[in-house]
Amino acid sequence: MENFITLGQYECAFPSKVKPEVYAYVTGGSASELSLRRNRAALERIVVEQRIGMDVRAIDLTTAFLDMPLPAPFGVCPMGGMPQVWPRGDVEMARGATVGGLLGVANSGGPLHERIEVASGPLMYQLYNYGDRDWAAARVEEIQSAGYKAITVTVDTGVQSRRDVHLEALYRAGGGQLPAPRPVQPGSDPMYLSMITWEYVRFLRDLIKVPFGLKGVMHPDDARACLDCGLDFIWISNHGGRQLDSGRATIDALPRVAAAVGNRAPIIVDGGFRRGTDIIKGLALGATVVAIGRPYMWGLAHAGAEGAAAISRLLEAELRVDMALAGQTSVRGITRDAVDYVNY
Repeated sequence: MENFITLGQYECAFPSKVKPEVYAYVTGGSASELSLRRNRAALERIVVEQRIGMDVRAIDLTTAFLDMPLPAPFGVCPMGGMPQVWPRGDVEMARGATVGGLLGVANSGGPLHERIEVASGPLMYQLYNYGDRDWAAARVEEIQSAGYKAITVTVDTGVQSRRDVHLEALYRAGGGQLPAPRPVQPGSDPMYLSMITWEYVRFLRDLIKVPFGLKGVMHPDDARACLDCGLDFIWISNHGGRQLDSGRATIDALPRVAAAVGNRAPIIVDGGFRRGTDIIKGLALGATVVAIGRPYMWGLAHAGAEGAAAISRLLEAELRVDMALAGQTSVRGITRDAVDYVNY
């Protein structure tokens, strides 16, 4: 394995590590990819204020999400396609990305118990609601019994988007034909993803005894509805720009949702976050944890768990340097005045 020392090296190597259709799946967005591009463009409009006159020899990255102490305010997103990027990729990701006790989020498709066994930090479970209420009750019981610390239900996939870049890659790989759809899990039915109402969220709230939040919140009214249902946290996400196209960037949704939520629940945000400075921007605008997606796939493709762990270490090192240069000595002390907006 070649030893890389920057995130850019992992990104540049990624296309050579995976099949073209896997590359398209991981990197692509939906339709015209406006939401995908906006996630990055909106982050790039935000500046981190450079401050001086502080002793920055000691930088404290520690924080807490709900009752979980964390060594740093970022973690890995749940993502599909990991076994296509690296053998047993979902287990390898849980092993590597949580190095040092970082927060991990296990996607719905992988083995339930093994990821708990290999993770170094707390694991949340991402649940897709693929069945009726009896199915949901049984699945929630399995997840909770396995030891997951929280559950997030993804709610922005009521229908599957048209992901043109991925569809075109599959079409080429299939010699002019698309592969037949297959169940995501045995006995699963995507129809149920279209049926998640606020009444159903309250049903899930009664089932779920660990901390529970929805992933895919982008509007302040929906955030308020989450709190009215008794949810414990809010996850701002546009599915990495892979569902609704022409949508709002997640970093732009964050201040509006944070204002609606106040101090009543912590917020996770994902969508285009790549660097230590991006994490500072998310924290300054109201997030407790910034979730990182595609960079972890770059690391996984390079060296499995070791590659994912390398991404965690690089992000931690970047965040430490960036905070010092911005005159910020503690994650918990980063506030709105740490950032500003520019038009160039």
